[in-house]
Amino acid sequence: MTHRNRKNLDRVILFEIGIIVALLFVNYVMNITYTIDLPQVNTEDNILEDQPFQLVEFTEKKKEFQKEQIKKKEIANLFDPRSMIKQVDDLFDLNLTQSIPKKMPLLGDIKPIVVNPIVDSSSIVREWVDKMPEFPGGDNALNEYIINRFEIPDIILEITNSVEVVTQFVIDENGNIENIEILRCSKPGYGIEEEVINIYGNMPKWAPGMSNGRASKVRMKQPLKIKIH
Repeated sequence: MTHRNRKNLDRVILFEIGIIVALLFVNYVMNITYTIDLPQVNTEDNILEDQPFQLVEFTEKKKEFQKEQIKKKEIANLFDPRSMIKQVDDLFDLNLTQSIPKKMPLLGDIKPIVVNPIVDSSSIVREWVDKMPEFPGGDNALNEYIINRFEIPDIILEITNSVEVVTQFVIDENGNIENIEILRCSKPGYGIEEEVINIYGNMPKWAPGMSNGRASKVRMKQPLKIKIH
């Protein structure tokens, strides 16, 4: 009988312990704390008189984090919508009309300017002058000069007995011969043209042509007829 009572007592103790553990667990989960609120004791009352204890439930207040107020940055207002907006053309209006006269001043009548051309007589080559150039000693001396110096190529002696050549040249103010050309040759390509240019190029000075009393350049043409005997 004693053994059974002890066993029942142990069960009661274990049961109570289980209840206590359960309450502690629930209290931990719910984060509930209890404080003892002592009643204020009036000094006039009997201090020795016992006052009952009051069990008051206390819940811990959660700390509220104050949100930092973000200061708004002041943005400079660069554009004023109330300001007057001008067109692009007006922005570049330089008011040029004031500086430009409406009418150009009229100039007086300008007389035509007459300029007499200055002609370099030394560059003019004439075809005819008052006095034509002349070989020293005249035409007979010229014929003799050509006959004595003209060398007929050997091939001409074999193919023909006469050759006709027309030459052109210029006698300058000093009587020198220049610009010698062959205008026509009856037997071209056999050396006659080169021989004529060589003879006229080595001639002595001629008497220059005269125009209005001044020496002038004169262009001359001279035919040559060579007969072979």
